[in-house]
This record gives sequence, C-alpha cells and structure tokens, in this order.
Amino acid sequence: MPQKKLSNLTVLSNSVQGEDFFLLRLKTDECHPAIKPGQFVEIRISGAENVMLRRPISIHNFNEDSKVMELLVRKAGNGTKCLSRCQAGDKIDIVYPLGNGFDVAAAGERPLLVGGGVGVAPLLMLAAELRKAGAKPVFLFGARTSSAILRREKFKEYGQIDVATEDGSEGVKGFVTDHPDLSAEGLKNFTSIYQCGPTPMMKAVAQRAKAAGVECYASLENMMACGFGVCLCCVTDTVNGNKRVCADGPVFNVNDLKW
Repeated sequence: MPQKKLSNLTVLSNSVQGEDFFLLRLKTDECHPAIKPGQFVEIRISGAENVMLRRPISIHNFNEDSKVMELLVRKAGNGTKCLSRCQAGDKIDIVYPLGNGFDVAAAGERPLLVGGGVGVAPLLMLAAELRKAGAKPVFLFGARTSSAILRREKFKEYGQIDVATEDGSEGVKGFVTDHPDLSAEGLKNFTSIYQCGPTPMMKAVAQRAKAAGVECYASLENMMACGFGVCLCCVTDTVNGNKRVCADGPVFNVNDLKW
C-alpha cells in the first residue's frame, strides 16, 4: 500500500465553482509522501451534525514546487456542506494520499479523458502528468448544461475539451456516449481512455472501449468509510474476486471489472 500521512493542513483559499461545487487549496507538509493522479484524501469534518466518518475526496491537482493541493468538491451532504464553509487559515485534519492512481505509462500518445459531473476532479492532475510524459490528452466532459462544466479554462491548459450536455446548450446534445469521440470511428483516434463519473456512464464508456479494443481505466466512486481497506464497505466485484476500491483501487482496468 502506498505511503500515507495524517496531518493538519492549512486552507489557503476556498472558492465557489458553480452552483454546487467549491475548490479548496491546501498547503501540504514540506515532507510528504509521493502523490499520484487518481489518488484521494480522507478528511475529518468537525462541526457537522451526524457526521462521524471521514469523507473521501479526489485529489484535483498538486503542485510539487509550491506544495499546494487542490480539492474540487461537490456539496452533497452535511459533511461536504460544512467543509464548504472553511476559510483561509483554517486547519483540516486529513489523511493523504490514499489508493492507487492512474497508470500514466499505459496512456499512449493520445488518451481520451472522460468525466461526468464532479468526476472531472481527478482528471486535471492526470492531464498534467500525461503532458509531462509527452502525451496529448483530449477531454470529453458530460454535464446537464453548459454552465455545469467545471474549471474549463484550467483544463484548457492541458488539452482540447469536447462536451456533451443533456440540454444541448453546448456541444453534442445528450450523454457523453452520444459524442462522436466515443463512436466506433471516433475511438480510432485515441490510444487509451481514462474516466471518472457516475457508474452508468462509466459502464457505457467501458463497453464502447471494449468493442473498439481500446484500453480503458475507470476511477470508481463507491461509498468509502475508512479509506484503508479495513471496513470493506467499498468492495467491488472483479474477475479476480472482491476488491477494496479504497485500497486496491480506486482506479481499475475495466477488463478486470464485472461490467
């Protein structure tokens, strides 16, 4: 299991990102474990009613030079709503980094990065690492409406952004699987697929990838409690038996999942 650390990290800023999202920027320890794209953190939230367990949050980005970690978070319940009220200077009790991240070496020259909703969060750091490795990533984002596409300008720094919106306000009208990028012909342009988002979306993308013979990786969003693989509440069924998403994942090759 990758090395991890328990720390009280300082909030540098907390900014609103659309109606239901916020971006936390945290100063990490000068001496910290290696952080890889696709890993996550577990945060203890104080002051939230009926919130006893830590909350798992994907690592959105990390700058090794400045030691700043970014977390893109959706306000989904009492815990994350309480977290959204953090201010600069506050301390957050956090365990990081957890899980096994994306395999950057498997990307090839032109990977397709597919995200739905807050599932775009781990794809920013992944794209940065892919660019460092010489790849040219393309993003495919799905959302209800154009205004729900998160951090558009930041993602543009690392690659082309293709969009599918359910209301047709931008890009292709419909789901990401309605976009030409994921057609049999479109997939000929890509060497791999990395994805994160709602399970139905990822299953549909996985089926397209398998049919086209394109290697595909999925970051699962199962409910997690401990983050260490002890409580077993996040177990998923694979061709090699039950696996703990928090410890054995959260990233899996879709060929290993019983999808």
